Amino acid sequence: MQRIQALFLNIVAKIEDYPLPLKRYFLLFAAILSVRLCLEFFANHRLFRLDDVIHIGLWFIFIVEAFMLQLHLFSKMPVERIVKLVVCCFSIALTAPLIDLVVSQGKFSKMNYLSINSAGDLLWSYVTIGGAA
Repeated sequence: MQRIQALFLNIVAKIEDYPLPLKRYFLLFAAILSVRLCLEFFANHRLFRLDDVIHIGLWFIFIVEAFMLQLHLFSKMPVERIVKLVVCCFSIALTAPLIDLVVSQGKFSKMNYLSINSAGDLLWSYVTIGGAA
């Protein structure tokens, strides 16, 4: 277990200390988010709609900023180091649509966010943790 922890700490230190300007990490975040959106829309056989891109994009931006804020408040580390770490770890967001494409070619699962369009959808969204179909 100590070897795994040492490996983890070594990787984190390399990411945080890498001498790349912070603006490049913001470009990396935008690139990862763009690829994530493209994969998700492709897996769902959906067309790009501006409202979907904005809605899903803002959701991911909120999640990343929430992680950054929590890590900063609890660790008291400089924001620059936290931004580098969280943006690099954000690449995990690519796994869901990739797994969907590899396993089911986008046929068996519908990537969906909580959506309640009617009163009947309220119970359905609670039971399925995914909202209206």
